[in-house]
Amino acid sequence: MKHGLVTKIEKKFMIVKTESNDIERIKLRRDTKVGERVSFEKRDIYKGFGKFSYRQIGTSVSMLIMVVLIGGYLFNQASDNRVYGIVSYDVNPSMVIEVNKDYETLTVTGDPSLIPENYTDLPIQAVLDQMTEKALTLDILNDQDTIIISYDKDDIPLDDYLSKNKSNYKIVLVYHETETKASYGRQFIKEKLEEKDIIIKEDEDFINNALKALEDDFMEVEGIYKPQTKVQDDSSDSVENTETNEEDVTDTKDDQVEKPDDPIETEDDESNQETSDQTPDTVESDEKDQISQEELDALIKQIDDQKLKVDATYNNFINTKNAAENKQVEMSKKETEIAESKVNLEKKQAGSSELKDEYIVLSNEKVALEKALEGKTTEINEANALYNKKVENTKNDQEKVDKLYSTYEEEYDQARDTYLNDRITVIEMIEQEIINKDALIQEAGDNTDLANTYKEEKSSLEGMLETVYMENDYLSEGAPAGTYNYEFIYHYNSIYQVFEGKKAEINAIKDEADELQDDIDSDLKKAKKNLNTTLGELEEKYAEPEAVLASTNESIADFERIINNFSIAIDNLKNELAGLEAAYKILQDDYNALINKQSQYENQLYKERNLLKELEQKYDESTDSE
Repeated sequence: MKHGLVTKIEKKFMIVKTESNDIERIKLRRDTKVGERVSFEKRDIYKGFGKFSYRQIGTSVSMLIMVVLIGGYLFNQASDNRVYGIVSYDVNPSMVIEVNKDYETLTVTGDPSLIPENYTDLPIQAVLDQMTEKALTLDILNDQDTIIISYDKDDIPLDDYLSKNKSNYKIVLVYHETETKASYGRQFIKEKLEEKDIIIKEDEDFINNALKALEDDFMEVEGIYKPQTKVQDDSSDSVENTETNEEDVTDTKDDQVEKPDDPIETEDDESNQETSDQTPDTVESDEKDQISQEELDALIKQIDDQKLKVDATYNNFINTKNAAENKQVEMSKKETEIAESKVNLEKKQAGSSELKDEYIVLSNEKVALEKALEGKTTEINEANALYNKKVENTKNDQEKVDKLYSTYEEEYDQARDTYLNDRITVIEMIEQEIINKDALIQEAGDNTDLANTYKEEKSSLEGMLETVYMENDYLSEGAPAGTYNYEFIYHYNSIYQVFEGKKAEINAIKDEADELQDDIDSDLKKAKKNLNTTLGELEEKYAEPEAVLASTNESIADFERIINNFSIAIDNLKNELAGLEAAYKILQDDYNALINKQSQYENQLYKERNLLKELEQKYDESTDSE
């Protein structure tokens, strides 16, 4: 099992930098991001092309000869792209930048929103400028916020960036010569807080709050904050604060001291190895003067306390190591479950693929049937077109009929209006004559014969009025004209006879229109009958292929239902696999966290031992001087 940091993700593989500084290309993993630590085995290596190791360039003479023969250019180009130094940039979130010996950027890992576009080969200071601008735009960084920049090579040029930004932000510089770690500056701040037993909430203001809490531990030099260090002064017995010596803020490189599996056995390491800020105030400069018994007792107590710290750190180291091993066992079990889930998924996908092949065959048959039935549609359209053409041809005749009916109605209305107007005049004349007869009847008085004559004439007039109201042909057909001798009787007969004559002419127009309408209706009825006959013949002709198509559609519906069930099952298996992979990712993250914690305890154990050695050495020197 190997471990490494993901530095780049390609379409088919991921580039991982291992703890031994080898570059491996491993198979893609879901949800893995640049900057994450991963574990992998030989089977995870991407086989698309051979492994390329920077270590192999320095150790393989034959490889070097081959490269020289092929062309020195390729070798020099590969050398230029080797990681020379690493700069971490912490503003919540943390970013890690790898540079080559020309201080040009190779990789940037961390929050994608802060990674500059086309950063490759850009100078380190340009990349830092772009990340600062992005952080400011995204409100990740505000005026006078803290930026922590750590670096592992003291010749990395940062002056221009510092000069440009030190007036706007509080910039903390942390130099370290240890094995490169992601976000070392943030780790350094956390270690300082732990030393002072200060707890700062891990939120977006963590860095600003941490710097405020550790204000006494940092010195501001021309607007740049650096850790305070304690150095020995040969001219005095005290330890004074001086200007920052960046080399004091270091971790121990893995290749400086060989570390066995049991760190307790490492007793022959160099006792003069420098330690971090954990050196107590009692460790002073090379003091050869005799110390008092009280000071000696205090030193002995310090040694005993330091032994307890060493033991506690060793226990923490062993516990995290055992926990990491247990977590690795859980990861192996989860890998087996994932492999089994993948097999089940592949089987279900294969079954689904076979069904889809049969579904495609049926679908093709359906297409062929539908194409054959296109002839029915064509013939139906032709029959309808023929009928519609007949309907279209009758439009002119129908317009003529409609015009005749309109003429008939207009002339009839006009003649009737003329007749009704004259009729009103006659009605008024009859009503007036009836009034006159009533007056004559009154004047006749006792002359019964004369009164009866007037009454008969009045009754005759009332009959005439009723006839006019009823619009009969004549007022009093057969009555001698001389009997009444009323002019309006002849006038009314005249206007009524004119109206009746006009009606005869108008009815002739209507009869013509009716005859034409009957012809149109007859033609359309025949055309409709022909259309229905044709449609019936087509239904009979295409009945069999339509039945086959219906059966095919039912089969396709069955296949679609079964395929849908397969899709649901496949989705469930994918979800199950995703759940297993997510659980594996959690195990992997826990494992990586334990590995990091184990490494921290190992480094802390190494420092605690060195500190114990120094205390014991001071005790030996003190007792020897006595």
